Amino acid sequence: MPFFDKRLEDITEADLDELVAERVAEGKTLEFKAARTGNRDSDRNEFLADISSFANSSGGHIVYGVREEQGVAAEICGIPDFNPDAQILRLQNLARDGIRHRIPNLGFGAVQLENGSHCLIIDIPKSWNPPHQVVRQNQFRFYGRHTNGKYLLDVDEIRTIVSLSSEISERIRIFRAARVAAIIANEAPMPLAESAKIILHIVPIQAFAGSNAIDLGRLVENPNLMIEMLGGGGSSRHNLDGYLLYQEPGDEYGRYVQVFRNGVIEIVELHPIWDRQGHPVLPSVSFDQDVFNRVRAAARALADLDIEPPVFGMLTLTGMRDWGMGVEQDFRYRNRTFDRDPIVCPEIVLETLEDVSAAQIRPMLDSVWNAAGWPGSVHYDQDGNWRLESFRMGLNLGIPFLVGM
Repeated sequence: MPFFDKRLEDITEADLDELVAERVAEGKTLEFKAARTGNRDSDRNEFLADISSFANSSGGHIVYGVREEQGVAAEICGIPDFNPDAQILRLQNLARDGIRHRIPNLGFGAVQLENGSHCLIIDIPKSWNPPHQVVRQNQFRFYGRHTNGKYLLDVDEIRTIVSLSSEISERIRIFRAARVAAIIANEAPMPLAESAKIILHIVPIQAFAGSNAIDLGRLVENPNLMIEMLGGGGSSRHNLDGYLLYQEPGDEYGRYVQVFRNGVIEIVELHPIWDRQGHPVLPSVSFDQDVFNRVRAAARALADLDIEPPVFGMLTLTGMRDWGMGVEQDFRYRNRTFDRDPIVCPEIVLETLEDVSAAQIRPMLDSVWNAAGWPGSVHYDQDGNWRLESFRMGLNLGIPFLVGM
């Protein structure tokens, strides 16, 4: 097709003209519309049905400002009196409020034509966490797509999609359990000492939804992707699972980042015992800030590798039974410690990989603090704002994962 390998911002009027010149036809992944989405309820409902049908099927594009005849692009007519910024914001809000759950990474691009009008292109990715439901005005409908356009999903189709989605989630949890068991059994990609460990898995749903091997060569060409995840440099090599960055065995703070061929990221770090008045503790400031940094770095790496969200974030601590959280003035919680080993925290779901915020990972951090008897991380204020603001501007490269309180 003329332009679908391009970024939306790079599409030109000449690319649109090719739709007509090549007599491109509508289909399962493409639809033309001559006019914009209006403000009538029927117009808004039609937009939501279109968007959700693409996401629930194979993804695709809607091109506004193209007139079709019998399903074939016939004329680039454009949309007159079109304010791109205002209209895109309106449609983004409509999609956000009218579809449950939210479709991540919807792309909007406007192309100005020589006659002063515009075409609007919406890029809808295939969802890896379907089905998405239209909920505006109590519709509660599910749509799919075939070559003739959208259609209402029947009960059996909805059941199949939900079953497949649940199966993927269960496969991810089984993968996590197997990896944690292997690490505890010292079957990691590199030798690790018998010590407490922090294990972070960042798992794209699409990694378990089919054959989705990533280009490992991009990691070799851009080593900073993995250095940021590790928090420092080290040795790297290919292995059977994918690509590995690690510190040489024997380093005081052994750690590694394993990127699997399907895009799953595993970050493991040893943690020596920190003693406080005769009791082992987990240094809380460095723990929270480093988990935040690693998750953000992993999300950036996945985005650079063209991995689509959503992704699971899963944190596991091993060898820390009876440890406490190292916090100043912790008199109220001094005798509260981790009561189990391993500590398997509930997963979080990231629906975007762009600029992951501290608020998004708060449930992950709170669960660790809960395991030690605290109501939640003390590094958020009463309004939920991240109190370790000075660490938001980048990673502390070269500093161990846990460096003290």
